[in-house]
Amino acid sequence: MDFFFEPNGVAVVGATTEPNTGGHHLITNLTLGYKGPIYPVNPKYGEVLGLKCFPRVLDINGPLDIALIFVPAQAVPQVLEDCVIKGVRGVIIESSGFAEVSPEGKALQNQCLAIARKGGMRIWGPNCMGFIDTSKQYVFSFITTESLKGVMNPGHISLIVQSGLLSAGFITTLMTNKTLSFAKIFSIGNKCDVEETELLEYLLKDPSTKIICLYLESFLNGRRFFELARSSDKPIVVLKGGKSLLGAEASVSHTASMAGNDELIKGVLKQAGIYQADDFFEMADIARALEKNFYIPRSFQGKARIAILSYSGSAGIVTT
Repeated sequence: MDFFFEPNGVAVVGATTEPNTGGHHLITNLTLGYKGPIYPVNPKYGEVLGLKCFPRVLDINGPLDIALIFVPAQAVPQVLEDCVIKGVRGVIIESSGFAEVSPEGKALQNQCLAIARKGGMRIWGPNCMGFIDTSKQYVFSFITTESLKGVMNPGHISLIVQSGLLSAGFITTLMTNKTLSFAKIFSIGNKCDVEETELLEYLLKDPSTKIICLYLESFLNGRRFFELARSSDKPIVVLKGGKSLLGAEASVSHTASMAGNDELIKGVLKQAGIYQADDFFEMADIARALEKNFYIPRSFQGKARIAILSYSGSAGIVTT
């Protein structure tokens, strides 16, 4: 997995000179912090942001570990075929239009996965927004460049989200308001290959990460997730989506996830010593308290190191 986070060469398939587009934000964000070789790929251009632009991945001369893909879903399989031939180690598919939209999209996603597995290549996504690493100032995402100005302050909280816009709108709001500072933010989307347990294992070893938060709509490898959480010396906070019947139905159209039995999942997470949040803001509040080294008891026998000061009696009661 390390090649995703410290690649020797990155291609941006779908790079464009057109402003306010995903392909333009991808290439712009990449040039802001990444110091390795960058290869725009688009047959329409000879140059993008002063960088030589290649018609196809196959035409690239130079070291190339990963490709960021932002082209229509139907065009992705051919891009993957080119990446396999080129020896690319991993791709981040930030396009949508796969299992989250229809059975045909699911078949297309399976086709992409088959191409990658046959070629020994890893897939991150699809239907995701890639990742941000504030310590290295890496933005491997099509998040708008303007929203990042002045907010890339390294912190100690890392986030894994099975969503795209959550890792954009909500997270940039927290960063802009200086509510939280993040170490790493991973958006995994449909997680057809790379999934949360692999990234959790990576973050458990990451020296810049003290607290790990996850928004998940499903668990692909529940037992492994449980084992990692139980053995972790870093606090883990989970917000589970798709708890109700309607929420579970919505998660299918969002990231093609089967939400599972909520009561069972709550019990397993509790046994694993995981802090559970009921909404995004509570997840942020718990993470902020944990980052400040406050001890939140995991049982009624524990003793908290938190005091509540309030000028309002009712506010103090509700907070307590």
